[in-house]
Order: sequence, then C-alpha cells, then structure tokens
Amino acid sequence: MEDNTLNDKLSQLYRNKLSAGNPCLLQILREQRRNTDKYIQPAYPLLIKINEENYAKADLKIMVFGQETNGWETKVSDIEVPTNKSIDHVDKTVDTFMNTYYNFFKKTDLKSPFWNAFKNIRKLTQDMNCEIVWNNVYKIGNRGKNMNRPHQTIRQIENDFFDVIQEEISILKPDVILFLTGPNYEARVNKKFGIRGYHSISNHETNKLARISISNEILVYRTYHPNYLQLHKLLKEYLKHIVTDIKKESERR
Repeated sequence: MEDNTLNDKLSQLYRNKLSAGNPCLLQILREQRRNTDKYIQPAYPLLIKINEENYAKADLKIMVFGQETNGWETKVSDIEVPTNKSIDHVDKTVDTFMNTYYNFFKKTDLKSPFWNAFKNIRKLTQDMNCEIVWNNVYKIGNRGKNMNRPHQTIRQIENDFFDVIQEEISILKPDVILFLTGPNYEARVNKKFGIRGYHSISNHETNKLARISISNEILVYRTYHPNYLQLHKLLKEYLKHIVTDIKKESERR
C-alpha cells in the first residue's frame, strides 16, 4: 500500500535509513551504546512525528532547529533494538521513536530555556494559525545529559548513515526555518543548508540575529541558543524581532 500521510513518508524515510547496511544503523547504534566511554555513546535518533490534522490546517509552518538532544529519550533508552533487520523489528522501533518524539514534544511542563522559546514563539504567532515542528541540526546526539555537541565518532555515524534533514524538509515543506543554535553551530548549518548570505534584522549584528539566504526560497532565521538569550534577558525581544520579520516577509511574498 502506498504511503499517503506525511507521517507515513517520514516513517518510510526513517525505516530505510535505519535498516540499510550490514550491520544496519540500528545495530551500529546499539553496539556503540555499549562502549565504556560515555562520550562516544550515542542517543537514538530524533524521529519527527507531526499532528497531521493541525499541520494540514496551518497557514504557517515553522521548523525550529535546536542543537542536539539532551537526555530526551529516557523512556526508550532500554528499548530492544533488533539484532537482525527484520521488517517487523524495524517498524516497531521506528514507531516507538516517533511516538516518543511526539509525546515528548507535546508536553506542557517542559521548562528549560529552549522550551520557553517554543512557548514564546507560539504566543507571538497565535494570530497566524501556526504549527511548529521541532528538529535538531544533529539528529543523533549524545546518550548522556548536558554533554553538548556530539563526539566526532557520533557525528561520523550520522554523516555516514543518517543524513535525513533535507529529506525531512522536502516531506514537511515548512514555510520558515528557525535555527536556535547560535554562531558556534554555523559550520553545521552551512554544511546542511549551504548559506548564501546574511541579512540584518532590526539593526542587530548578523552573528546575533539574522535572516539567512539558502539554496531554496524558504524563509530562514538564526539567533543564539535560548540558554544565552534567556541568561542575557534577550529571549522575548529577539523572538519578537524574528516573528515581526516573518510577518513582513510573508506579506511581501
């Protein structure tokens, strides 16, 4: 049966990536998580799942990128990852990861600066019939909490086996992409999107707040990670500048 929904298409993408190769990516991740060096133990990948009804009705779709996961997968850390590549095992694993993402993202009690940014974006766009998708520039982060950018070993696994961001964007077709990643992750953003130029917003320096030109027509913005913005009491101000510019640019287009 042909996959029809966006979630079906995402699921098929993830199944193909996670089951490819011998050993397959799921097996590689499971083995790597057994390593005694905690710095090269990977999290399981961040697999997106959307509310299909809300997404279809939304007038504005925003994909917000963070840096990497941070201990998000506690409920699936001990999942039985298949020792073989049977379709049933892979399907079950993908469904579990997608549902974990969905259930985690819809929580209302997440209180970190990153999730406070989401609450602010929702408030600022409440007059725009907006739907927001969470993503990360590193799809496979560290297994442990508060370990920041994944080790090179983990990054190489993702680069070799799970380069899916552009395909996710092709499936979900967001109107706006917002990187809450800061200038220190610019090389990663450039690697994945091909930055062609920067445009100042509200007279701020572009390393702090910018509209970015990439290889397609999607509106793209980048500012500091919310940890920095909240610490310096800039979170609401910078997000307001971004949303104001989104409204202006959307009307112009």
